[in-house]
Amino acid sequence: MLKLPYLFLPLLLFASVQAEMEPWQGRKRPGDNHSVRGHPTIDAQRGQYYVVFRKESGEKTIVSVELATTQKEHAKGLMFRKELAKDHGMLFIFKVEQQRSFWMKNTFIPLDIIFLSKDLRIISIALNAQPCKQDPCPLYFSKKPAQYVVEVNAGFVAENGLAQGDIASIKKAFRSR
Repeated sequence: MLKLPYLFLPLLLFASVQAEMEPWQGRKRPGDNHSVRGHPTIDAQRGQYYVVFRKESGEKTIVSVELATTQKEHAKGLMFRKELAKDHGMLFIFKVEQQRSFWMKNTFIPLDIIFLSKDLRIISIALNAQPCKQDPCPLYFSKKPAQYVVEVNAGFVAENGLAQGDIASIKKAFRSR
């Protein structure tokens, strides 16, 4: 008689593990074109992404970006890169909007760092952040809470006339079959 409850134990364990493994319960799964960290346009399976900046005049500037969505990717960023192609960069996506700080340790190229709010509005910009050659490295802070950060080649912001208050959108490039 005691054997019957033990038969259900593996089933209970499987159900509890499944619940922990599927935090998206009730929503689409990451493989079903769901978002990374809740952003509706970022597919968990990656692909090619673009950040489109729209100025008040309506003029648009497009940057091809690599995604940094995990803590490990956030920490590495563009470290050890010898070059970054024109109109290319990295988009850092964080879970929550909060004060952000970046540094240039082990980064070999000067960068413009664009801080974006949760609604993708430019809230502050660090222009021409220089590679850090020796500790302690200076920190570049967002002036307000940020949920997204875009790093691009130094001079990009001035060259394209981007300013605080401009709005960004994140787009995925789709391949035609």
